[in-house]
Amino acid sequence: MLRFQTYLPWGMTFCALVLTGCGFSGNSSMVPVAGKILVDGVPLENAEVHFFTDERSSSAKTDEEGNYELIAGTLPGVNKVYVTKWEGDLSLFDPTEGLDAGQMAAAAAVRPVSRRARTNSKTPKQILPAKYSDPVKTELRISVPESGLQGADLRLTSK
Repeated sequence: MLRFQTYLPWGMTFCALVLTGCGFSGNSSMVPVAGKILVDGVPLENAEVHFFTDERSSSAKTDEEGNYELIAGTLPGVNKVYVTKWEGDLSLFDPTEGLDAGQMAAAAAVRPVSRRARTNSKTPKQILPAKYSDPVKTELRISVPESGLQGADLRLTSK
């Protein structure tokens, strides 16, 4: 009987979470988004574009013509967007550390990431202004309809 009383609260909690969807509210249906990124009218290749809401984030890489497609999609509604494009030797960042674009920018601004970086003039640098590349400072917003969005183009400037 004691065993039943011990597991009963945990079992009830588990059932409540399953029945309520673990407390997640809102639309969890991801929708497709694709577009093109231009900087000063020129396609931006090999850049990363990130869409995010309070609940989810998704990213894609641009091709040679600046086109991107969020394979996983994103949530409908207003998405904040930031775009990163690095130049320099990206191998100086240790990918096992799991740095995202914001952390890479902060690390590059404060100090070189490795001993090799201290002597390497090709330390990675973000080439886009913070108003586009910083997830906190970004001014970019895209309203994504329930049906998804093709042609979610971004026309950026280098200044």
